[in-house]
Amino acid sequence: MTSPTLDDIYDACGRLDEAKDQKNADDYALFIDGAKSGDAKVKKLSAQMIVRYWKNFTEQRNLAFYSLVSILEDRDPETRKAVIRELSQLVKTGELVDKIADVLSQMLQQTDDPQEMSMLTNTLAQFLKSYPRGAFMSFSFCSLIGIRKFESSWSKSREFKQDKV
Repeated sequence: MTSPTLDDIYDACGRLDEAKDQKNADDYALFIDGAKSGDAKVKKLSAQMIVRYWKNFTEQRNLAFYSLVSILEDRDPETRKAVIRELSQLVKTGELVDKIADVLSQMLQQTDDPQEMSMLTNTLAQFLKSYPRGAFMSFSFCSLIGIRKFESSWSKSREFKQDKV
């Protein structure tokens, strides 16, 4: 199977918009496949569509979430930032709060890009305000699994907690 193109993603989006009451899992799966693409534009658009139709495809949420996480591992900071923006939209759903906050807090430990760090901090603060229990559970988990091994990472986590809590 070939990787989806931008046109494929837009076509699937059009079909989903037209079929208001019907769910077409194949079109949603196309977005998930787009996350594996080598094309940064396809990855960004796929992430956007995964989040846009998130509420309609409950049975594919775990796969969709891990597709978003795989895009976060991209070397291109602009691609990662696009996914962080999309993940911030998932805050409103209240689903997978602990997993999303955990991934974002781990990213906060690893990035040196000031803009990416700011986006991560703001998104985590949004989680903390909306879902404090889930957010704290993930921060605690990160702290327990060995963040202390890396002093700069530990200080970033501590600074975030002091600034936002």
